[in-house]
Amino acid sequence: MNLDQVEKRLVGPKEIGSKVRPTNSVPDFYRNGQVPLCSLSSKQPTGTFDATVREYANSGPKGTEVRYAQFIATFKDTASASRAYNDLKKNAEWCPGKKHIDGKRVSKNDLRLPHDDTWKLTEPITAPWLRFHAVELQKYDRSAGEYNWLHAIYDYATQGNLLISTIYMGRTEPDGTSKPIEDRAERIFTEQLDKLG
Repeated sequence: MNLDQVEKRLVGPKEIGSKVRPTNSVPDFYRNGQVPLCSLSSKQPTGTFDATVREYANSGPKGTEVRYAQFIATFKDTASASRAYNDLKKNAEWCPGKKHIDGKRVSKNDLRLPHDDTWKLTEPITAPWLRFHAVELQKYDRSAGEYNWLHAIYDYATQGNLLISTIYMGRTEPDGTSKPIEDRAERIFTEQLDKLG
């Protein structure tokens, strides 16, 4: 499959959520050719590829925030896509289950707040795609706001010459369940896989 064919099969704002619009507000991981991993880290897939990136967000009331981004790469062949996928999976497996992130000024207008991360990796069966899936919880201090737990749902898959990576993020109050966020992320991801075939 080539990139033009991929772009005709991408999920759109209506499939992602209410009042969702294209945006550039999702973290920069994808825009510099990187794929996000745990604890604000990222990695460029191995090999040569063409890629498309889509980013979406809404402006809903507190607790209904949605941020979603997808990266889909086309490689010259199945073996190249598989190598890139396996390399990302190896790096994801190295991620610690728990990690503290120090606060840091990233740029003049961007301040990274300190927080504690948890990371859980699984491998759902989504034939014919190979897939791994991670749930990350970023716990920020209460001073960061009422909905200070950020739930980030990561999905990665490959089939044929394609590699796909997505991230879906939502917030809850402390001790809030991530299940509705995970369910929405799963629905969107499986729908995208179905569209790609």
